[in-house]
Amino acid sequence: MRYKIQIGIIAGAGVFLLLIALLLSRRAPDKAVIPYLNGGSRWPDSLQQALSRQQKLAQLLIYEPKLAHPVEEDSLKAHVHDGYLGGASLQGLNLLHYLFLMDTLQRSGPLPLFFFSRHPVLHNNLFSDVPELPSAASMAMIPKGTAQSGLTRLYANQALALGLNLTVPFHLDAPWRDSSSQTALIKLLHANRIVPGAAGFTEFYPEQPDTASWVRRRLAPTQQLVNQGLGVFLLERKLPGTDTLTQYPRQFFKKYLSNYLGYNGLLIGRISPETPLPYLLHAGVDLFLTSEEPQDALSQLETALENGDWNRQDFRKSFQKAMLVKQWMYGSRTAKDPIAFYRPIQASLPAKQKPAFRQWALDAIWDHFKETNWAQFSYGLREKAIVVANNPGKTLPWKDLETHRFFWWTNGRYDYPVFRRLFQHYAEIQAVTDPDSLLAMPSGTATPVLVVLANPTDAGSLPDSLYWHNLKRWNREIPVVLVHFGPMAPGAVQDSSLAVIQSFELHEQNESLAAQLFFGGIASSGIRPGRMSSPFPRTEQPATPKWRIAYSPPERTGIAPEKLVAIDAIARQAIAQKLLPGCQIAIAKNGRMIYSKAFGKPAYSSEFEVHTQDLYDIASLTKISSTTLLAMQLVEEEKVGLGDRLYDHLSWLRGTAIGKVTLLQLLTHQSGLPASIPVAKYIKARKYSRRACDLYFCNRKRGSYTVQVADKLFFNRRYLSEIRREVSRIKPKRKRTYQYSDLNFWLLQQVIEAKTGKRLDQQSAQKLYRPLGLRRIAFNPLEKFPSSDLIPTENEMIWRRQLIHGYVHDPAAAILGGVSGHAGLFSNAENLAVLMQLLLNEGSYGGNLYYQPQTVADFTQRTYGNHRGLGFDHPSYENRNSRVKGAGSELFGHTGFTGTCIWVDPKEELIYVFLANRVHPNTDNKQFITQNIRGRIHQVIYDGLNSYAPSLPEL
Repeated sequence: MRYKIQIGIIAGAGVFLLLIALLLSRRAPDKAVIPYLNGGSRWPDSLQQALSRQQKLAQLLIYEPKLAHPVEEDSLKAHVHDGYLGGASLQGLNLLHYLFLMDTLQRSGPLPLFFFSRHPVLHNNLFSDVPELPSAASMAMIPKGTAQSGLTRLYANQALALGLNLTVPFHLDAPWRDSSSQTALIKLLHANRIVPGAAGFTEFYPEQPDTASWVRRRLAPTQQLVNQGLGVFLLERKLPGTDTLTQYPRQFFKKYLSNYLGYNGLLIGRISPETPLPYLLHAGVDLFLTSEEPQDALSQLETALENGDWNRQDFRKSFQKAMLVKQWMYGSRTAKDPIAFYRPIQASLPAKQKPAFRQWALDAIWDHFKETNWAQFSYGLREKAIVVANNPGKTLPWKDLETHRFFWWTNGRYDYPVFRRLFQHYAEIQAVTDPDSLLAMPSGTATPVLVVLANPTDAGSLPDSLYWHNLKRWNREIPVVLVHFGPMAPGAVQDSSLAVIQSFELHEQNESLAAQLFFGGIASSGIRPGRMSSPFPRTEQPATPKWRIAYSPPERTGIAPEKLVAIDAIARQAIAQKLLPGCQIAIAKNGRMIYSKAFGKPAYSSEFEVHTQDLYDIASLTKISSTTLLAMQLVEEEKVGLGDRLYDHLSWLRGTAIGKVTLLQLLTHQSGLPASIPVAKYIKARKYSRRACDLYFCNRKRGSYTVQVADKLFFNRRYLSEIRREVSRIKPKRKRTYQYSDLNFWLLQQVIEAKTGKRLDQQSAQKLYRPLGLRRIAFNPLEKFPSSDLIPTENEMIWRRQLIHGYVHDPAAAILGGVSGHAGLFSNAENLAVLMQLLLNEGSYGGNLYYQPQTVADFTQRTYGNHRGLGFDHPSYENRNSRVKGAGSELFGHTGFTGTCIWVDPKEELIYVFLANRVHPNTDNKQFITQNIRGRIHQVIYDGLNSYAPSLPEL
C-alpha cells in the first residue's frame, strides 16, 4: 500500500543511495549522552510483562484535548485513571484550572504521565488568561542578546513548577538562543529530570527543495544539541517533498537521525491529516500526539500492529524507550508492584507537605504568571520581531504623504481592524475590492498605493499562483506593499521588487506594530528572515529608521501605567465639578504616544461623549502651532531677520512709530504694544444694536458683509482696512518691558503673508500640516469638518448672541475672518503632539527636514531678557500652570484662553497637550484656573517618570 505524503525527506533514486551511504557511514556513540538511556531496564522490562498490549500502546499516546466541554475533561480523567493514556498536553485553560487538573491527573493514574509542552520561548502560552508571548518564529527574528538574558533559567523553572517533563525549547527554524544558553538550558532541564527536545524543518518556511543536501544543512544546527543530550525530536506537520513511503526503508527517519547525528532518543509525531499514522510509523515515531479521542487512536495503533504496518519489534523498542524516559523522569524507586510506581510532580506537591506550603506554592505560581510585566515584555519582543523583509528603493518607511492615497486589499475574509485603526493615525486608508480599478485612476490625482494584507491561514478566493501573479502585475503599475502575517509567503521571496513587511504571527499587537513600521513610528530592528534559495539575505542590521511618533504602552518609556491613573481622576473630577464639559489629553514620551484620552462631553447638555479625534478651539496655542513655526522657516531661509523692523516688510507701516518694532520684540512680547487688536468698538456697537443689519454686522451674507463670525452673522469687510489703519496709528511704549500681546502675532501674520504671498492658513497647511500628515487641524474648520467633530465654546450673549460652535471664540480672530496669528486654529491633541515632536526631533519628521537644529534651539531657548523664548513660553512665577516640580528650565510651550496648553520638555523628551472648552457655557468660570487643572495633570506626569523598569518576573 502506498501512502501519498507531504513530508518526504529525500527525492529520487540517486538521493536514496546517498541516504543509504549515510546510514552505513555513521554509528551511534558508545556512551549515550541522553541521561534516560543510561538507566537500568528492570522497571521497563517488568512493565513489558505486567501490562496488556492495549495498556502498553496507551503509554505511547499523548493526548491533546480541547476540553471545550466538561464531558471531555471527564473522559481524559477516566483514561488516565484506567491506565489507558501515556501523557497529556494541556493548553488553552485558565491558570488555576490547569494547575488543579494537572494535580488530579498525576495523582489518579497507575503510571506516571508525560506532560508535554512545545512552547519554545516560555510556557505562558499554555494558559488562556495570561498575556500571550510571541511565537518561536517571531523570536527567531529578534537580534541575539535582545531577549535571551534570563530566559534560560526561567524556562526551566516554569517547566518544573508546572509539572512539565517533556518540553521542546529548540526549533531548527528559530535558533534564537545562542550556543551557551542552549547548553545551560539543557543542563538545567536535565538537573530537574525534564527531557529537552527540538522541533523542526519547515513550520515557518513550508516549501523547500526536496534534496538530501538541504536536509543535511537543516539538521546541522541540531548536532550540538544532540551532543549535549537532546532527548526528544518532534516531527513537524510538514516536511519538504511529495515522495511516497515505499521509496524509504522502514523507520527511515529514526535511522537517519541515529546514523547521521548520533541521535537515539525519542521521536514524537502528531497524528493529523497532513501526517497520517502510517507515515509516522514508517518514519520511526515512538510517541504519538493526538487530539482525537484516545480510544480511537488506540484502535488505529492496534490495527497497525495487526496488519503489519507497525513491526512488533519496533513497537517493543518504542515502549521500552518510553518507559526508560519515565523511569528517569520520576527517579528510580524499588516497588513490589511496578505499575504502582509513582513520584509526584512539582506543581501537584507531595501529599506529605502541609497545606500551608501547598497554598504558598500555588500562590507563587499564580503571582508569577499574573505579573503585569508580562504584557510589556511581550510587546517589547513583538516590536523587535516584526521586520521589513524586503525594501526595494527604500520604499519603507513611507515618506511622502501628500501625493499618495492609500488603499487596502486582502484575499481573505479577515479585515485587520487594528492595523487599519493605527494606519489612520498617519494617513487615510480606504478599502478596495478590485485593485485593478486603481490602475485606471486618472492622472493628476494622488498616486494610489496598494497595501495588501495577507495571512496564509485566512482562505481566499484566488489560487496562490494567480494571487502572486496579480501582486507582481499591480506592482509594475503602482506601488504595492505586502504586509504579511504568518509563515513566510513563498511568493514574497520570489519577487525582490515587492516591498514586504513580515510578521510571523497574526496578533493585534502585531497588526498595530506593522502599521507603525509602515510609516516609521518604529524601526525595523529584527533579523531579515532569510531562507534557502531566498533573494533576501538574513542580516541583523536595522532595516529602517524610526522617524515618526509611535503609539505604545507607557511602560515602553519607563512610566508605570498606574501612575497615570490620577490623570483620569483629575479630569473626571473637574467635569463633575463643572469646571469644564470635557477635555482631551495627549502625552508623548521618547517619541511615543503613551496616553491619548478624551473625557466628558462637548457641552453639558450633549448626548455624546468627546472623542480623541474631535477638534478644539486651541486659542493662543495658534501662536506656536502656526505663526511661530512659519516665522522660523522664514528666518532660516533668510527671508526675514529677527532684527528686521516691521516697515522692512510692510509698506503700510513705513513712517509710523509701530513700524520700528522688530520681529524679535514681537516674538518675545517686548514690543511695547497693547495687548489687544483694536476691534472693541465693533463688538460694543453690536452689543447695543438689535437690527438685522447695521453698520458693521448683518444676519446674512450680502454685499460687503462677507466675513462670517458666527452662524448667520457676517462682518462688513470694508472695516478690515479700518482696523489696519488703527493699528498703524498705535504708538508703542518707550519702555519695552514684557507685555503679552495678541497684536504682536497679528503683525507677525502680516509679515508672513507678505513674504510668502499666501494667507496664514494656506501657508500652514502647505508647509506644515499636510507634509506632516496632520488631518485634524485647521483654521475655519467648518469648511473641512462636520460640526459634530467640533467642540463648542461659549454661549456668547453679548454680540454674537449664540453658542459658538465651529467658529473661533476669540472676538478679534473672528472679526479678522477666523484666521489670525494669535488665535483661530482648531486641532485635536494628537496632531499638536506631532507638531511638538517635530521640535523635539530638532526639526525633522517623517524623513523630511523642516528646520535646522540650531533654528529650533534659537526659538525655544529662554535667552531674550524675560521668561519667553521666540514665540514660546517658559515656566514663570506668574504662570502657575507652567510650574511643575521636576521640570527644568528647558521646558517650553504655551497656554490658551479656552483652557488649553502645550508643554514640551527636551531633556525628558516629554510632550503634554491639554485641550478643553472651559469657557463653556461662559467665561465666568474661574475655578478651572484657580484649581490649576492643567498644572496638576502635568505634575502627575512628572511624578510618574522612571516609575517602571522592565524585568522578567521571577519564579
